[in-house]
Amino acid sequence: GKDVPVPTVFPNPASDVLNVAFDMPAKGSAYLQVLDVHGRVVRDRDMDFDKGPQTMSLRVQDLQAGTYDLRLLTTVNGGPQNVRFIKQ
Repeated sequence: GKDVPVPTVFPNPASDVLNVAFDMPAKGSAYLQVLDVHGRVVRDRDMDFDKGPQTMSLRVQDLQAGTYDLRLLTTVNGGPQNVRFIKQ
């Protein structure tokens, strides 16, 4: 299949809210997980979306400062896509 763009996260570093922008090639659901350096899920959220560019936001103000991985899984994009961000 065609390559799917990796999600974009902003602001990065994040302090209060992390926004995640991605494209849905078809109607479906998206599931976000934030993983700490040990691979533990410390935040997650899922939503249904129509086709097209989307943005989801996650509250991160209570996370400890450090490096995290954001994992995006969708019902239409195949396997998980990870992007790293900094919590300040």
